[in-house]
Amino acid sequence: KPVWEVERLYGLQPGTLKGNAESGAQMAEVAADENGMYMKAAGQTADLLTYFEVYSKCGFGQNLSGIPDWIKPALQVYGDYVYLVDVKVDNERLAYENARLKEDVHRLEERERESRELKRLLQLREATPGDSVSALVVSKDYNEYFRVTRLVLDRGSRGVKPYQPVIAPDGVVGVVLKVTGDEVDVQLAVDAAFGIDVEDDRTKSRGFVRGTGDSSKHWCRVEMVDSRDEVEVGDLLVTSGKGKRFPRGIPVARVTKVIRRELGRDQEVEAQPAVDFTRLDSALILVGAPVDGPGGAEARPPKGS
Repeated sequence: KPVWEVERLYGLQPGTLKGNAESGAQMAEVAADENGMYMKAAGQTADLLTYFEVYSKCGFGQNLSGIPDWIKPALQVYGDYVYLVDVKVDNERLAYENARLKEDVHRLEERERESRELKRLLQLREATPGDSVSALVVSKDYNEYFRVTRLVLDRGSRGVKPYQPVIAPDGVVGVVLKVTGDEVDVQLAVDAAFGIDVEDDRTKSRGFVRGTGDSSKHWCRVEMVDSRDEVEVGDLLVTSGKGKRFPRGIPVARVTKVIRRELGRDQEVEAQPAVDFTRLDSALILVGAPVDGPGGAEARPPKGS
């Protein structure tokens, strides 16, 4: 019988039963064939088992007319078995749908993240003076400490030349090291050969950030910080613009350690790069910036300038 007829016959709310009773009848016929002689000897037919869902799911199979007490236990066992099979199928279907929905959510979240990054890059391009080209990160080399040691961009245009600045929404990435075809190798701000003139965004104290080349962690030294200058842990160091290569005000690093020295000696300052190179997906190459010549470091400012 159709499900709605069974529900009406036994006063069930619409939707209480699931599936089609006819499929249950077909399954019941298979079971009946195995014990057909026993069931037919008792005057029963496989049609009695078409109500197994009612019996097992709703608990009132005992109210079905025409079913003797001796057959009810067998009907209960068979109904429970088919019900568990049905539950397993439902669980598998729900698990598949849940996995598919999770994948859809992950894909949408990834697209939203990429959209946010592209929007930030566009805002950076509009706010940065001079000509620039956007580029995507196409390759990264890692060392045994999972630190990025090499970064490759995909924008090898005619305007891209060695030693041009490379920046991202979070701050300074480094400079163009070389251009090979459509690939641009970048010298990172943590490289020992990289250096840049900076100022404390809070106090305007001057200094010179230089990469350490440390393979175990990304960090920089801040040189030429006078003992009289006020620098605290947590201060943001930004480009001063004095080196002429990088525009002023771009984040470079954040101070992580300060050791004060006696008067006349520079303070010992360490900082962490503003850019997380492991998460970097895109950048801007400042093709309009002046190139000072070979080497990633800007010229150091005179002492006291």
